[in-house]
Amino acid sequence: MRVKRLNINSFRGIGEMTLDFSESEPTVFIGVNGVGKSSILDSLAILLSWMLAPIQFDPNARGSFMTKENGTWTSKSQYELAQGREFTQQDIKNGAKKIGEEITLSIHSEEIKWSLPQTQIKQNTDENTNFVNLEQFTQDIRTQLNTNHRTNRPLAVYYPINRFVLGIPLQIPANNHDLYNALLREQGLATVT
Repeated sequence: MRVKRLNINSFRGIGEMTLDFSESEPTVFIGVNGVGKSSILDSLAILLSWMLAPIQFDPNARGSFMTKENGTWTSKSQYELAQGREFTQQDIKNGAKKIGEEITLSIHSEEIKWSLPQTQIKQNTDENTNFVNLEQFTQDIRTQLNTNHRTNRPLAVYYPINRFVLGIPLQIPANNHDLYNALLREQGLATVT
């Protein structure tokens, strides 16, 4: 499986961007902080979650699973677990009325494309998601897994970046060195003298 194209509209700091990925070489994002490298990866993770979740959980099956959210166990149906991640209000670029992403994958020389639009007013995904091919693909993978556990399946590995920004003035009063050094050590940073 290869990502062939990614279209991003009004996602975080990105106004509009289309990325065409090489099918024969790896893609590397290089840039200074704040240019959108993590936003591109988060966009991919959201879109791919709509493929990976329904492979793991059958949206048409009955039954539920216990999941732990924020330290509390809750029961969720397979349909709920088979849904990908939705956009949040924080994902929508400031001032934008609508956010939208579209991904095209190349799998065994076949193209699968789906989109995930959302308006700022509504909290759920619009109907025009083009999930028909994706639903057929995930159903085929689940069927193959039920008959042969050695079936090749898509794999996506994603480690989100959680940043901690500590605003430290350039001139630290001498009586506050211990406090700042404790905060810096907690974050694995160098201390001040």
